[in-house]
Amino acid sequence: MELEPRYPEALVNLGDVLHDQNRIEEAIACYQRAIEIRPDHASAYFGLGIALQSNFEWDAALAAYAKTLSFEPDRADVHNNIAIVYQNRGQLDHAIQHFRRSLQLRPDVAYTHSSLAMAMHYHSEISPDEIFQEHRRWNACFAAPVRRISHDPTERATRTPGQRLRIGYVSPDFRRHPVPSFLESLLVGHNRERVELFAYSNTVHCDDVTDRLRAHMSTWRDITRLSDDQAADLIAADGIDILVDLAGHTAMHRLGVFARKPAPVQVTWLGYPNTTGLDAIDYRLTDAYADPPGAEAYHSEALVRLPGCFLCYTPPLDSPAISRSAATDAVTFVSFNLFSKVTEKVLELWSRILLAVPKSKLFLKASGLRSETTRAKVSEIFRRCGVSSDRLKLSGGVADFRNHLNLYNHADIALDPFPYNGTTTSFEAAWMGIPMITLKGATHVSRVGVSLNSNLGLADLIAETPDDYVRIAVALAADPSRRASLHAGMRQRMTRSGLLDTEAFASKVEDAYQSMWANFLAGNAAT
Repeated sequence: MELEPRYPEALVNLGDVLHDQNRIEEAIACYQRAIEIRPDHASAYFGLGIALQSNFEWDAALAAYAKTLSFEPDRADVHNNIAIVYQNRGQLDHAIQHFRRSLQLRPDVAYTHSSLAMAMHYHSEISPDEIFQEHRRWNACFAAPVRRISHDPTERATRTPGQRLRIGYVSPDFRRHPVPSFLESLLVGHNRERVELFAYSNTVHCDDVTDRLRAHMSTWRDITRLSDDQAADLIAADGIDILVDLAGHTAMHRLGVFARKPAPVQVTWLGYPNTTGLDAIDYRLTDAYADPPGAEAYHSEALVRLPGCFLCYTPPLDSPAISRSAATDAVTFVSFNLFSKVTEKVLELWSRILLAVPKSKLFLKASGLRSETTRAKVSEIFRRCGVSSDRLKLSGGVADFRNHLNLYNHADIALDPFPYNGTTTSFEAAWMGIPMITLKGATHVSRVGVSLNSNLGLADLIAETPDDYVRIAVALAADPSRRASLHAGMRQRMTRSGLLDTEAFASKVEDAYQSMWANFLAGNAAT
């Protein structure tokens, strides 16, 4: 840029690097300067759209993407990004339409197909079978055609009797992310006489949580720069017995590695609320509340139902105390879930609760609410339903995690979204003493709340129908003594439930691993 200040390609490249360093405003300035120099520079508009999207300026991002398409109408990556914006705003029909258009243009992009499969979970009108078939199409397109590593049970059976199982965990989320809130409990509780732990990290931006997780592993491998073939060969060379996927079809997954079958037994757990659809993955860890009998029809994996809950929670080290002194008549309902889960149908049902509970308020916090357009849309939905904006508190988030948790001290009742339930947010709310109303659905994605409340002994807060959901919320709002009791005793209730018992949970998982391994040695298929 010093040698040639009016060089738009260099400005775009510089904007890309600045964006990767999270220097968003500087990146935006670079793209805008490139556009000033060359107004038809499609890549400059595309980079600008990405930066604006990262800054939650969604309307401006959509405008930049539209400008990109005016110059290059067949760019699949633009349609993919437009889809993500619409998904974040809860406009799921538009999101799915653009994901499908992206795949029409580039059917070979596995991550776009994964994003489509993920987006379908948020939509209340898409059937479990449609979602399952989309996952199976992913398998047919991207997993079934690749070479698979063979494993001979007789060779593995000759190992030293009692030798520890080698367990490999694969994730892009060994960092500040919801996954470690549950993974760390398992790692802490693992019996090192039974298992030897390997991490295969696809984590790009590491942090203090990465360091904490690394300390629990016997071996740590960074696979961010390895191809799927290279990563699979590395895992096979490490002699991994059981390889565990922690991401499913979420961002930066490595399902392409699992497709190559680098370990004789492969499992998926935790990071995704459904099947992977892969023939190469043998098992999925869950529980009987989240995946009751019959769920097998929508899984390519065999379901292994752990006793109790399929999760064990690690409370944040810097958790604030529960300080709300008493429940009041002015009830505050709360949801801190991703806004892609908070669809128009969800907001309409929540408006019925507000109308039925005089003086009540609703506190919504999500990064998506940093968008002025989204806040206006939410207010308009409630206004249309008869709820004035002064009964809403809309927040785009807080900078400090401890402050995030402390916000629960200003709430009374959590409302679980549907059909895509909260997970980490639900456990956080319970840890901070807030009871949650959940609507029971047909599949795992809409039954995590069922598992949590059932394990907490709060089955009466599980609704069978939308009308039931409203009735339960209104009844709890009208019972300040019960709310106060729940608020004061929720942490003890979580402890008694086993949801924090790391050793007991790890023992259940290790027993499941041993059974899987015995099946493999016996030459049995996953059952």
